Amino acid sequence: MDKIYLIDGVRIETEKALRDYCFNYTKQGFKQDFRLASNAYKLPVIQLIEILGATGHTVEETNTI
Repeated sequence: MDKIYLIDGVRIETEKALRDYCFNYTKQGFKQDFRLASNAYKLPVIQLIEILGATGHTVEETNTI
């Protein structure tokens, strides 16, 4: 992953961290985002970012330094 993401204020620096964030998000009581958990370890990163954006998450990205 060549970008760093800031998702809802959480800094995500690795692909594993992004996938873990998507998977664990529904454990925080947000069951409507089941697509995140069910696809967290299957879909390409870009599709996970698109799902996050489509479901109302604030997603900012920057290139790594």
